[in-house]
Amino acid sequence: MRWKLIPFLVTLTIFGVQAATPNASAQTDQTQNTPPTVVTRDGGTDEVLQSLNIPPIAKAPFSFMLETEWIRPLAEGGTWTLANRRRIARDSSGRVYQERWLLAPKGSKIKSRMSYIQIADPVNHTAMTCSARNHKCILEPYRETTEMLYKPSPERSGQLPNNDGTYTHERLGEDMVAGAPTIGMRDTTTLNIGVVGNDRPLSIVREFWYSEKLGFNLLSSLSDGRYGTQRFKVTELTQGEPEPSLFEMPSGYTMAESKPVASGVASQ
Repeated sequence: MRWKLIPFLVTLTIFGVQAATPNASAQTDQTQNTPPTVVTRDGGTDEVLQSLNIPPIAKAPFSFMLETEWIRPLAEGGTWTLANRRRIARDSSGRVYQERWLLAPKGSKIKSRMSYIQIADPVNHTAMTCSARNHKCILEPYRETTEMLYKPSPERSGQLPNNDGTYTHERLGEDMVAGAPTIGMRDTTTLNIGVVGNDRPLSIVREFWYSEKLGFNLLSSLSDGRYGTQRFKVTELTQGEPEPSLFEMPSGYTMAESKPVASGVASQ
């Protein structure tokens, strides 16, 4: 399940890690009635991690904890790793509950914290996002339905369009993950030089173990030389109805003023 609002936003300031530079404003002598000094800097990035895709499938309820790691390469060698752990659930009607937690440096003193709660309702075609910071919720249209077919990946190997490279799909057999049967697959996309500004061939490898009963991957990894390696692991899986209260507005939260949601299936 994906909608446009809250991916994992990863910036240095989220983790409280900033360049160790003096605060020029604090050093200004305010008694001289001089205007405050603002330090300006160029560069930096805001990056987004797309997490596990949970589709709104009916009659396949569950709850579990998702463990995520993002292993990033450092230019001078070595890696740095971001991680979090969060709760996800789906009921028999296909409604999906997800907690969103900030990724935090693994093994550091900086701890992850919950940022949002999201509830997708494929019956009423609404997606509610609730901010843990101000305890306000907003409601938006949600287009996915329980009638749609959700497939893990195309299975045909071959050449990419426009001679951009190759795509290879492999089956890895069967295995048990989190107590559930899964089918393993590996997709390898190799991009030729220059397709995305690369000066050498670029390989992107997705490996995942897919549950046909639940309709999503219980173990998944993505390795991409541009972004590093992302790993998603389902733990503490319980197949059965989760607590109904999960799919209501959280206690202590209120609805923020927003445009009314149109009836029917809306596009994102």
